[in-house]
Amino acid sequence: VGEHVDIELAENGSGQCYIPGTSLAGAIRSWCERHIEAENFFGDKEQDASRIYINDSVIHNVLKERRHGISIYDETGTVFGREGFFYTRALLPRGTSIPFNLELDITDENDVGVLSLIIKALEAGKIRLGGYKARGMGKVVLKDVDINYYDFLGDNSALDLWLDNKPSSVKNLDKFDKLELKNEKFFHVAIFWKPEADLIVKSGRDGIKTKILPLVSGVDEGGRKVAPVIPGSSLKGIFRSHAKKILNTIFSDENNFEIIDDMFGNQEKTGRIMIDDVYCLADTSVNFEDWLDENDEALDIFTSEKQHVAIDRFTGGASGGALYNARPVKKSSLWEPINITLNNFPEISQDLLYQELALLKLLIRDFSEGYISIGFGSNRGLGKIAGNPEIKYDNFPTDEELQESWNKFNS
Repeated sequence: VGEHVDIELAENGSGQCYIPGTSLAGAIRSWCERHIEAENFFGDKEQDASRIYINDSVIHNVLKERRHGISIYDETGTVFGREGFFYTRALLPRGTSIPFNLELDITDENDVGVLSLIIKALEAGKIRLGGYKARGMGKVVLKDVDINYYDFLGDNSALDLWLDNKPSSVKNLDKFDKLELKNEKFFHVAIFWKPEADLIVKSGRDGIKTKILPLVSGVDEGGRKVAPVIPGSSLKGIFRSHAKKILNTIFSDENNFEIIDDMFGNQEKTGRIMIDDVYCLADTSVNFEDWLDENDEALDIFTSEKQHVAIDRFTGGASGGALYNARPVKKSSLWEPINITLNNFPEISQDLLYQELALLKLLIRDFSEGYISIGFGSNRGLGKIAGNPEIKYDNFPTDEELQESWNKFNS
């Protein structure tokens, strides 16, 4: 990171970044409470201790990153006059390897069934860790799983193997897959988009040779290679702002604007919508050192240098010291799809849920028709999106069902 940040990563006594076992257990417990009937699996406050043990995960040889956050007034679209509007947070880059060790004391087969579902959820990236999960962070995928099931009652060799820290004779939990997940609804949208113009989300630091650099983030283990990224928080802010424009067009009062806080969150709650970070694809990555040094040969692969000048509004001439340059990402660069998820937790009425889904579809329609731009300089020709991107909806109701609920909202 290299400088002070407002929200630091947890560090142990040796100065190593780590994820506390309590944090890991809390994320898994929260997922279980929403998806599985598993009473007392994690213990309770009155008498039962937890039967699941999760070690702290110490992370080695990784470059921490610093990312800026900014709070904007809905009314003005600016940060003017807002106390504490600007902050920084440290994060672990994409591709970071996190060791994960879990032990379970088994009382019956139901315990093993719960564990089997937890492992499958981690392998599928269904359980997120840490903060800012609704802003694209915290997605993890469990890989290279090594399972050891020691049956002390049914296997005479199990105790010796366990005491000697040797692998068990049973290496999978397939026979315990008898539990079913609760029917919790998630609604997912994937937008396979392309930029129509150069695009830049500003880095939090000014360059030495270039005033405005695009934000980058690590894309390999250790964060040694970086690529341009559009934070989920940035996309969430863009969609939130446009959602308010839509409601301002429809309603004269703000009583109906509570739907925006429920969907996108506010300072008191997270919101139902989650948008992942969007990265430029792998062929645009460069070495972190080349990025810091602003190596022209490396940056020219996916950025183009542009010169700008700010105009004095009173004289019509150039402002003093107003000449600056920027390196937006070339419009020919390919990006990952934008992934948006809306969840029904805590559960709300079907009408309210469908109204939120209808508003989300209106946002995506406007995005696909080019009414929403991304990043810095959207009023200066940057960040425009090519029209009619491919859009995939998963688990959405029919348009007729959404229209019926939207009519009630708009009545």
